[in-house]
Amino acid sequence: RHWAEVLGNPSFLGSVVNTIVLGTGTAIAAVTICSLMAYVTVRTRFGGRWAFDVLSWVPFTIPGIILGLAYLLFVLRTPFLTPFYGSMAVLVIVSTLWVMTTAMQLLKGTMLQLGAELEEVAKTLGSSWWHTFRRIVVPLMGPSLVIAAVMSFAVAAREVSVIIPVISSGTQPLAVLQLGYLLAGNQSSAAVVGTITVAITVAAALLVRALGARAGLRT
Repeated sequence: RHWAEVLGNPSFLGSVVNTIVLGTGTAIAAVTICSLMAYVTVRTRFGGRWAFDVLSWVPFTIPGIILGLAYLLFVLRTPFLTPFYGSMAVLVIVSTLWVMTTAMQLLKGTMLQLGAELEEVAKTLGSSWWHTFRRIVVPLMGPSLVIAAVMSFAVAAREVSVIIPVISSGTQPLAVLQLGYLLAGNQSSAAVVGTITVAITVAAALLVRALGARAGLRT
């Protein structure tokens, strides 16, 4: 009966799609941005590289609901962002900032363990920075990139406190739908939504692992 109630909810299918889009967008953005930040922090002598490391810890130190309200005020008071309030793009940005601590520290730790000899050889042979990063650094960091992507997807799929101030009725993910059931006192339907969220996360992890295995990455 509770499964029928959840599956028959007009908002359910949209919430599933929103969760997948939010998780996938967050995973891609977090891995891309944090891998570049980790490289700059560890491999370069850029004067402000320490700021990347410090700023990556900020979301970890602030309670989620406070950070969510801060993001809300930032969006509403920034003219070019205001029209995008409640859009999936804003949710992906907010979610990416939320998972930055985990992704950044994981990828930075991997970068510290990689020797710089291959990169130095590539540069000596005339390879550009981007070519070296794409053809040498990224493959070496492949397993960590996969793990960071899966963790980012999982966090984005279940997070509520940070994104709830900036969502709209059209971008509601499963986590917010589950919260609605809980506030209505319907714990059984909330448990159904939680089970579906876990299933989606596990499926995403298995898919990423399979794709990584096909690309020669073992995690």
